[in-house]
Amino acid sequence: LAEACIEKAEEVRKDTVYANGRVKMNGGNYSVYKYAEAAKLFESIPGWKDADALAAQCRELAKDSQKEVILGHALTLMGYKGVQKLEEAGNLLKQISGYKNADALLAECQQKIAQIRYAEEQKRISIQQWRSAGRCAACGGEFKGVFNKVCTSCGRSKDY
Repeated sequence: LAEACIEKAEEVRKDTVYANGRVKMNGGNYSVYKYAEAAKLFESIPGWKDADALAAQCRELAKDSQKEVILGHALTLMGYKGVQKLEEAGNLLKQISGYKNADALLAECQQKIAQIRYAEEQKRISIQQWRSAGRCAACGGEFKGVFNKVCTSCGRSKDY
């Protein structure tokens, strides 16, 4: 009789753990933390009902949830201007290569970085050419004035 009570108590305990795992898994707050908690609960009752399969499913859902967080952060960074933010986004996207459109977004980041660097190099070359020709480094305009030379296009003083 005592043994039957102990077995019944263990069944109730496992059912409770199982139910708690199901609640965490399907509770509406689909976060890495919730899925990981649910997986731990299912793993604590190996062989009980479909707990092993649910533990594996929760681990996969946790991974996907983490990848979604990374993807969202990368997309936010891609919205900023500048090479540094695009490089940060690219590094995040490399971590989730193969997930959804991460590879296409990585290619987009790399293309934008190349475009920015090309434009910066072209600007540097233009400034160098303008200075060599005695023109305004800001816009390429001509200077006027004898003692205080000022650009006729943008109004800046000659600084070289």
